[in-house]
Amino acid sequence: DVSDPTNPKKIGYFHTKDYVTSITLSNDETKAYLAAGTIGLDILNVIDPTNPKKIGSFNTAGYAEYIALSNDGTKAFVTDDDNGLIIIDISDSANPKKIGSYKITNGAYNIALSSDETKAFVTDWEKGLVILDVSDPENIKEIKRISMDGSAKNVTLSKDETKAFVATERGVVIVDISALKWL
Repeated sequence: DVSDPTNPKKIGYFHTKDYVTSITLSNDETKAYLAAGTIGLDILNVIDPTNPKKIGSFNTAGYAEYIALSNDGTKAFVTDDDNGLIIIDISDSANPKKIGSYKITNGAYNIALSSDETKAFVTDWEKGLVILDVSDPENIKEIKRISMDGSAKNVTLSKDETKAFVATERGVVIVDISALKWL
């Protein structure tokens, strides 16, 4: 509760069995999706923020790092340090199911989705930025791999989606991705 910014108060808590490395909320803010390390994806009901309850989970079989949700809230795009990108059907929160995956062997970390959700920009810890065609989640294809000087940790896209900004251990790399609009 931050209604009094000088005195914030904890109003609820959910204990996980591993580190939570990323969290995102559903559009209606009734569910929280956690990347919970070796646990994978945890889905919480947060309608009552004083008493969040686990309603579903999906073990990614590695170390879940980051989550992005589809605009319609039916798919979770989870990066897994050991297994790459995993796309999970979360339309039934109690029974999430894997739709597809793409192996990134060097450590998938962060993800940004294009606004039309046909492309995923995944940071590969050792190799840079991997751009994937995810328009068919059951048949993900690599479009391009861009090497970085230093480990790639985070990625965000410009509003017009012509540039990808990649945070590395040595600074920020800005990549022109404008040509991808035509792919």
